[in-house]
Amino acid sequence: RTFVKEDATSVFVRSSNSSSTRNTIDDADNRLKIRLGFESSNTYKRQLLATRDSLATNQIDFGYDAVNKDVQSNDMFWKIDNEKFVIQGTNTIDVSTVLPIGIITSENGINTVKIDTLENVPSDLEIYVHDKSLETFHNLRSSDYQIDLPAGEYLERFEITFTEQALSVDELESNSINVLYANDTNNIVISNPQNLEIESVKIINMIGQVIKDFNKIDTNSTIELNTKNLSSGTYILNLETEIGEISKKVLVK
Repeated sequence: RTFVKEDATSVFVRSSNSSSTRNTIDDADNRLKIRLGFESSNTYKRQLLATRDSLATNQIDFGYDAVNKDVQSNDMFWKIDNEKFVIQGTNTIDVSTVLPIGIITSENGINTVKIDTLENVPSDLEIYVHDKSLETFHNLRSSDYQIDLPAGEYLERFEITFTEQALSVDELESNSINVLYANDTNNIVISNPQNLEIESVKIINMIGQVIKDFNKIDTNSTIELNTKNLSSGTYILNLETEIGEISKKVLVK
């Protein structure tokens, strides 16, 4: 998936130096991409795409995620904020990443999840289907994952992980950090109920520019950042914490 906007004035010019000629937009796209295939018990097929992009988050991001607008009675999809997607963008794909998937099937039988294609994926990055009910991890880089499922909806059972171990308590606690914009003070408020140590916070706009950088942050359950001069818009907060980097999206009005 290539996120490039074009308009009616776009012009393609052939360089006289053939070694520097770019024939396609994708030549410049070096992002990590994982395309997963799904085949249901009635042979219906679906492909999902996950892309690593520094401007995306693990939440819903306009322009980086694509909604599944034609959910079938036998289908698979990414689950983001309890909604169904066929394309997911996220800024991190590593051993700490968990990508929930949903599967629905109208017939009893074998359902298959497999890797269709990988682009710019390190050879040492393993990709697993985690069945939380059976407490199993299946390595998709070794073989396709097949499971016999009764007809029904499986919205909380499966996820894609990049390690064959369940997340630690500390990693799960990262999901408890939330951010919001307080209109009364014009500050960004970080809710940190687990009192994780936060080393720094960068506020980044949607074209990748660091607008503000905060360091030496007190460890409190509620943290306020002075952002009175921020323009209205959507921003990404990159938080360096004791358990690693966490990204959150916030809307400034």
